[in-house]
Amino acid sequence: MAATAAVAVAPVLSLPPSLKSGNSELQLLPSGWLYQLPPLTLQSTPPEVYGIKKPGGERFRDALEFPSASVESSQVAVPGLGSLPGLLVSGSSATGFQWQLSMALKDSALLLHLELSQAPGSEEPAVVEHVCLAPMEVTTMEEVEPDEVACRACAGPARTAKHSSLLVNGWQSFSFSGTLHGAVKQPRTTMPFFSSPFHAGATFPQGCPAASDRYLLISDMFGLLTLHSHGGCASNGVAAGYLGQENGFGGLAVRSSLPCEALLFSELGASLQGRLATDWGCICGLESTADGCSTPQDKVVQHYLNLVALHNALGPCKPPPAGSRALVISCEGPEF
Repeated sequence: MAATAAVAVAPVLSLPPSLKSGNSELQLLPSGWLYQLPPLTLQSTPPEVYGIKKPGGERFRDALEFPSASVESSQVAVPGLGSLPGLLVSGSSATGFQWQLSMALKDSALLLHLELSQAPGSEEPAVVEHVCLAPMEVTTMEEVEPDEVACRACAGPARTAKHSSLLVNGWQSFSFSGTLHGAVKQPRTTMPFFSSPFHAGATFPQGCPAASDRYLLISDMFGLLTLHSHGGCASNGVAAGYLGQENGFGGLAVRSSLPCEALLFSELGASLQGRLATDWGCICGLESTADGCSTPQDKVVQHYLNLVALHNALGPCKPPPAGSRALVISCEGPEF
């Protein structure tokens, strides 16, 4: 049979497709996906959807399945970033909705987008509260061996300051922003009656097993997870978050246990009428440098923010009319 220009569609199990961009590679597996940017490795299970069935109000946790899904290689249009080589994975959930996961690579960044739609002939649409877009395990060949420190939230070893750190992005000015080392409690306000509502941000799905982790760390919109090398330097990092927050409020959560697990999640809180989609998720990594003690994690964040800027690009402002007055506010403070 002569080859055609149409894109072949096959079950994931029979045709494990992959994407390559430079030194990075994405491969689909029956258990999820594997993204490698040596020495960094990220392995994720398929997305999970949390919500409430209608009628009846029964809560559900629907882990999407790759083995029964179809996959095709296709150009994926990402607003602001253009048309990129990608993969489309489509299937039906146990709850009764249809789904499509779009995946693409751009300059060592993995881009993810999940779209849900109500199945034809289904009953009253469910309410989708949360989507865990990427429940992933993050490892690197250069990370330090875990110390024999028991995890206070599980039976295994815990992340230590020597092993990894998380740069937390606060929800707004009342929220904590800064780097937390190892498995520690998330800083909270000392004035709960006044400013607790300002600390809320994106809520984590309560049906997720990670929700029981008392030392679960959550960063709003994006976070930077750094895995330290044997020399104590931050030689490997991964910035994960969303390119925008138009469809929901997303964040990055990191568990206290080992192996190191990070979860890219989004709070949607919408009824599944017609179509419902997450914002574009973005996972950026950077290879180790020759000196091993540089700060590539800064470059990872810069790369992520550059993609955010392209995705949300606005046209230049019009110049003010001639003769118009402008209000100028001058602030004086310490120089940095």
